Amino acid sequence: MDAKEKKTGVMLVTVSYVLWGCLPVFWKTLEDVPSVYVLCARVVWSLVFSAGYLTVKKDWGSIGRIWKDKRTVFRCALGGPVVCINWGSYIWAVNNGHLIDSSFGYYMNPILVIILGVICFKERLSVREWAAVGLSGAGVLYMVFRSGTVPVLALIIGGSFAVYGMIKKGLPVESSQSLFLETLFVSPLASAYLLYGEMAGIGGGGVLAGAQWLLLPLAGVITAVPLLVYSAGVKKIPFYLTGILMYLNPTIQFLMGVFLYHEEMSADRLFSFAFIWAGIILMLFRGKEK
Repeated sequence: MDAKEKKTGVMLVTVSYVLWGCLPVFWKTLEDVPSVYVLCARVVWSLVFSAGYLTVKKDWGSIGRIWKDKRTVFRCALGGPVVCINWGSYIWAVNNGHLIDSSFGYYMNPILVIILGVICFKERLSVREWAAVGLSGAGVLYMVFRSGTVPVLALIIGGSFAVYGMIKKGLPVESSQSLFLETLFVSPLASAYLLYGEMAGIGGGGVLAGAQWLLLPLAGVITAVPLLVYSAGVKKIPFYLTGILMYLNPTIQFLMGVFLYHEEMSADRLFSFAFIWAGIILMLFRGKEK
């Protein structure tokens, strides 16, 4: 692999993870709009943006070819609702003071991916990988024991993204094509809810004014752009590097939750995070060995 190409790939992937990590700042501008309405706007405008991108690239022929593969179409149709669960729970978490819980979910995601790999694909783990799973599990159990509650929101965010990754595993489509097809299948319902929200007075009409309405189509742009940047960069670097760089996203979220939005960070919560971080460190060493 060419050194210059690798450097470019690292830069692009890093930029994509930083953009994803900074998304809470954008969603906070829409915190007075119901989260379900924001999610539906994100779906519809992501479809519009991806359609425009395919038009500019003159790539509609690939959509026609993909459409003939019923298995791929079915997986994209399944991926749409799953990614909406992830998007929706994340938007709600950000706008209801649970950004730290969101970061907890994304920190857990690689461990949940491993567990799904064992259950669904009969993959075998090394001792180091089992130790990483054990440490992360201990962190969750400690939080449950000390607080008396299960971190449901974190598990939904991390788990839905893990299931989404499993659905996308080996899918022979580009990011722009996948985004278009996934949002295509859920856009009718999302559009209907946007219409209902405005008619019922629970949409953006009573909250947004003037240029603020541009935030809704911008939701499609900020969804697609990091994905396209990531797609361009990930092809230029070893896969383990994408895994290491991925932790930029939840780390930025965590720091923003603590220092920018002043969410509560108790000693027990920090102790639970410490178990997750220890598991991640084991996974990173595994990546370097490969």
